[in-house]
Amino acid sequence: MSNGTGMHRRSKEEAGKSDERQINLKTTMNSQTTIEQENIHWRGDMDDDCTAEWNGLLLRAEWSRGEGTDAIWWWAVISIETGEQLDTSNTHSHTATTGEDARKCAEEAARPWLLAKGYNKYSPLELHNKRNLKGLR
Repeated sequence: MSNGTGMHRRSKEEAGKSDERQINLKTTMNSQTTIEQENIHWRGDMDDDCTAEWNGLLLRAEWSRGEGTDAIWWWAVISIETGEQLDTSNTHSHTATTGEDARKCAEEAARPWLLAKGYNKYSPLELHNKRNLKGLR
């Protein structure tokens, strides 16, 4: 459709299709996020005791004792399915002294477990679909 300048304006129908394609592209891009790009959502008191669920793992960070630079934080990575502690601060020489540090340690400790399960090869959406397809066979 011409606007008198030789330029063509999109019809409402064409504009709607273009917007739909943009939304589909955003959805596709978001579904291809790898574990390195995922945001982990922690719940609870970030200055005392907090948890996050991440692809079948429970991450915990808990203030143990002390204040300021003398503070000691405990963290753990736990399998939600089995309840097994896969990794904890008890097995590492580094002592987390802030909640942020403890959460970061738990996230870093969880990554090898997720990589071993193939989470880096597939996006969360692809993994979800693969699991659902296995259940249908």
